Amino acid sequence: MDSKRVRQNRGFTLIEVMVSFAIVAMIMTFMTSGLSVGLDTWERGTGAIRDMESRASVERLLRRQLALALNTEVAGATESFVLFEGDIHRLEFVAPYSLVDGSIEARKIDYRIEGGRFDYGERFLFDYRPDVSRPEELQPLATFSMVEFRYLGTDRNGELEWTEEWERGRGLPRAVQIRIDDDTMVVPMGY
Repeated sequence: MDSKRVRQNRGFTLIEVMVSFAIVAMIMTFMTSGLSVGLDTWERGTGAIRDMESRASVERLLRRQLALALNTEVAGATESFVLFEGDIHRLEFVAPYSLVDGSIEARKIDYRIEGGRFDYGERFLFDYRPDVSRPEELQPLATFSMVEFRYLGTDRNGELEWTEEWERGRGLPRAVQIRIDDDTMVVPMGY
């Protein structure tokens, strides 16, 4: 009887301790990998939300400024023309809405897409002269996989058609189509 009692007081065997450590290590591994997956999911979700907010801000700005595009002539220009011009990756026009100051006097607005980067620029009209050789100072607003502009006008027969280029002097298009990644929006112009 004494030998049983002595054996009970001796403690754990080395095998029991090793099995316990192995079980604790497996539990810690599962917890760490679960935490890692959770953090990765959180970061991806946060990034997706940030991208959606950036896109929504750009879309609101485009809608507001294009809807307010002015069908007026540029003061001080040597010839009379409406300043609205663009192609599939660039758009220039005059609008009384500034990204910085909100609703104010008219400004020349520039949008350019280069390598997925959506750039924005604006300048006061009194400081603007239509000179292609002078580059505009643009600031990046967002980055997208793809951005394209198209313009709704009339062909020679008076039929409506979408074009990928709008030349200065044609007035305002009837609408501007903006494709950002997989979404397309159409902004009607001041008709």
